[in-house]
Amino acid sequence: MSGQISLRSFEENYAKVAICGFYGAGNTGDEAILSAIINSVRRKNPDAEFTVLSLNPAETEKLHKVKAIFMPPFGLKWIIQFKKILEVIKNSDIIVIGGGDYYKMLIIILPFLGMYTLLS
Repeated sequence: MSGQISLRSFEENYAKVAICGFYGAGNTGDEAILSAIINSVRRKNPDAEFTVLSLNPAETEKLHKVKAIFMPPFGLKWIIQFKKILEVIKNSDIIVIGGGDYYKMLIIILPFLGMYTLLS
């Protein structure tokens, strides 16, 4: 089953949360959005495990204290990294999309994977 849900209906049994957006690029606004997403989910489920798809995983892990993997901008590097990205998505209970170009790309492929999406 696929579709969109709001944080109000976020279920506590969503233990594995993938977050995708323009993170790790040094943009204060995007990092604030990521921090708000993480904090909001933790209020609903303090035991949630996060994996952030990030342009700079080391910086994202350091700043937000979550696991992160490299997700380059869409293009050749993204295609090369696709297997790892897909693995994170498939192993997540839910993916939260923080907006931007990643939203446009992922919103198309997620329903085919039977994933719910939480749009921030």
